[in-house]
Amino acid sequence: MLVESLKSVYLNRLLEPSVPLRLKVQVLNNIETYLQEEEIRMIKEDQQWSMTSKKENLKEMGDVTSGMEDRRGPEVALVSQLSDDLDDQDNQIRRLNDESVQMKVAFADSVFRLQRSSSPLDRSTLPVSGPSYASVARGNHTNSVLVAKCVNGSAPAEPLSVLTVEELLDTPNSGSIPSHVRYKNNKVFVTLDNEVSVAKAAAILNKKPEFHSNFETAGKLNVLFPVVALFVNVSDPDKLKAELEHRFALLCGQIQSVKVIFTKPQTTEGLVKIFLKSRAVRDEILALRKASVFGTYYRIVPVDLNREVRRCFKFQHYGHIQRDCPATFATCGKCAERHRTSECTSSVLKCVNCSGPHQSGHTTCAEQVKAVDRRAINHHTNKIRNPQVDNSYPESSISQQNCFQPL
Repeated sequence: MLVESLKSVYLNRLLEPSVPLRLKVQVLNNIETYLQEEEIRMIKEDQQWSMTSKKENLKEMGDVTSGMEDRRGPEVALVSQLSDDLDDQDNQIRRLNDESVQMKVAFADSVFRLQRSSSPLDRSTLPVSGPSYASVARGNHTNSVLVAKCVNGSAPAEPLSVLTVEELLDTPNSGSIPSHVRYKNNKVFVTLDNEVSVAKAAAILNKKPEFHSNFETAGKLNVLFPVVALFVNVSDPDKLKAELEHRFALLCGQIQSVKVIFTKPQTTEGLVKIFLKSRAVRDEILALRKASVFGTYYRIVPVDLNREVRRCFKFQHYGHIQRDCPATFATCGKCAERHRTSECTSSVLKCVNCSGPHQSGHTTCAEQVKAVDRRAINHHTNKIRNPQVDNSYPESSISQQNCFQPL
């Protein structure tokens, strides 16, 4: 066991602020090595004693004076001595176990104190001995994102950086460590480790006046996972959502919203996009490929990215929709001339984006393929993970009047 002088030296090294961080780490490594060796030694001694006690025959050890009238006296004395020795061994093992627990607790407390009071470790200078406790305890997960809208509709004159966000979050004390900061569509997105960190960071930033001067209330970015239900009754999306959650246990509490994306002419049937809260639920219902609605099973299919890319039907370019188009004139999606597609009478096809001999937005268009790839990367679609699943809607759902608009 550690002598008192060595314990005092180690304790002083751990608690003294002027001691270098690398030396403190080395002290903690020494203590951990000592505890491991002591535990191995105790296990070996216990095994050795068990083997020895089984081999010894107490009757033969006591019967050294064969022929004596009373042979019980030496035998009882030997049994008593062995019992005392065994009690001593048990007490020693118990003391070592107690000391091991105390040293482990002290070790953990010292690590937490160092983490709070010292600057972040430069792990590149430390020896690598396998995965850390934090990485094992954290497990596999995906990062969570905090989002806040810019107050003036545009990024501030001095955009936030990772270091600026760390200062606002008071990272050394709060423990919230941002890994990435970016701007898009007049919003700032801050990536953190998990949902707990996002909630803590949002609470801190929403109390900072310097943050509110440039941004609205911060909160968690909700990532949804859509699937498409084919030819269901779309007359009441709210009723459809309630029915899906009531009838199908897998979807109970997992539907964020239901949106009609296509209605069959002169009927109440159509296609709806179901936005789910969980990737696992999305994958499971796609594997089942059906869901019960009012006693009837309907097909559930993945989102078809060729219908999901954002393409303007006024100017035919990608990245926005007709409602937000800044163009002052319309461009035909068939012949690429300056008139609306619905007014076209030409028999010559020409793509606005690649000048190829096809309509704009054709599935073979190079620009359409790029847009689909960007969509797939951004949303981690099921098309990449499950190529065996049919990723297209039935042809009967395609309207000649282009009723199914990309979102």
